[in-house]
Amino acid sequence: YPSKTKLLDLGTAAGSVPLTMRRVGMKALGLEGLDDAQRGMIVPDMLPNDVARDRFAWTQAPEIVDCCDITKPFRIEDNAGNVVKFDYIISTDCFEHLVTERVPQLVDNIYDHLADDGYGIFEINTGSFFHIHQTVQPESWWSSVFSKRFVIDEQLSMQDFTYVRSRRSGGRLTYVADGGFDEYKILFWVRKQ
Repeated sequence: YPSKTKLLDLGTAAGSVPLTMRRVGMKALGLEGLDDAQRGMIVPDMLPNDVARDRFAWTQAPEIVDCCDITKPFRIEDNAGNVVKFDYIISTDCFEHLVTERVPQLVDNIYDHLADDGYGIFEINTGSFFHIHQTVQPESWWSSVFSKRFVIDEQLSMQDFTYVRSRRSGGRLTYVADGGFDEYKILFWVRKQ
């Protein structure tokens, strides 16, 4: 969709997605809940792929990344004080780390910042992954949460969105952990109702 030019990445980590999207002409911003990268606590050898690909936004383009608790109300504004509406709001491997009771506010924040004709694209892990995930819920639970504010595009949600730590297995997206599978990943494409 060439006319869509604004992207928000929730749980941006190194900021590689917004940095990459800026380099191809999009207006992109990344929000991260932990300030480790901002404080220099994430060192280059922790994210060798991002450093090798010159995608570490916290040092290269700090104006496009910020720290924010996405489970509390927030507002991204333009210079005139208007809420910025994004064509795409994306997140990969973030929502399962959040406190379950705060997920409805996250959904409200997404709704408030998504353009009327925009897409939310979220990849969520359903496994505990060494017990660091706080919201370990099945696909039906996440569908119920998103359906309160959005329409889920079932066709787009079935797309293969695999990346380095994921594999397709039996028609499902699996997360590789220590050579085995730690449950499944879910991909949601959502639009405003």
